[in-house]
Amino acid sequence: MKSLDEILAELNAAEKEYAQKCKEYGIEEKTKRKKDDIVVEEK
Repeated sequence: MKSLDEILAELNAAEKEYAQKCKEYGIEEKTKRKKDDIVVEEK
């Protein structure tokens, strides 16, 4: 099982790659959600 730090590192790397591809292909990045917009449902 991956640690939280490993998962966060992968997410950050993917985000950077996405930004680079958007620049490469001239695509506008979709607006990122603000942390306030994300609702966490409790079980």
